[in-house]
Amino acid sequence: MRRSASSFALLLLSVCGLFAISGCGNFFVSNSSLDHITLSPTAVLLVPTDTEQFSATAVKVGGDQSDITSTATWTSSTPAVATVSSAGKVTAASQLATTTITAASGGVKGTAVVMVVASPLPANLSVTSNASIGNVPVGSTAQLNALIGTTNVNQVVTWSSNNTSAATVNTSGVVTGVSASSTQVTFTATVVTATGQISGSISLTIG
Repeated sequence: MRRSASSFALLLLSVCGLFAISGCGNFFVSNSSLDHITLSPTAVLLVPTDTEQFSATAVKVGGDQSDITSTATWTSSTPAVATVSSAGKVTAASQLATTTITAASGGVKGTAVVMVVASPLPANLSVTSNASIGNVPVGSTAQLNALIGTTNVNQVVTWSSNNTSAATVNTSGVVTGVSASSTQVTFTATVVTATGQISGSISLTIG
């Protein structure tokens, strides 16, 4: 028994030696070291009967990644809004609202948001701001809203600023004035749909 244990230890050392360039850390990573699960897309806007294929990626401690789309357990928090198959395919139902899509594996979960709105989708989003006369003073904030008709779709859009040194915008659409700018800063909201993306923009004066 002692000889077998010694032989096993030597084998492990040999394996580590073979992988000396990348190190031995990942050799001992087990299923219990799963850190988090990411879904793609993270948010999507659909109309009834639309479908969207989601993917799930397991990320282990240390950074190793693997596609678990076909093996994860998929659920929808509100099936009346959208259902999800065992393979991660989401189908929008008739209720106009939002639902959370979850992929689970090994006790770890990853989530994404699906919003279902009335058909048809417009060519562009409408973007509004509560900034007084379109101006955001340095150090102040303003709220942006992405709309389809009167429906606020902030939950599923991604925001960006074309000049982050003058003003930033967070994931909730809150603009913060950073420094005065001689030109207006443009903020864009973009959302994933079943057929691609739609977006909308607004320009504000900073300073």
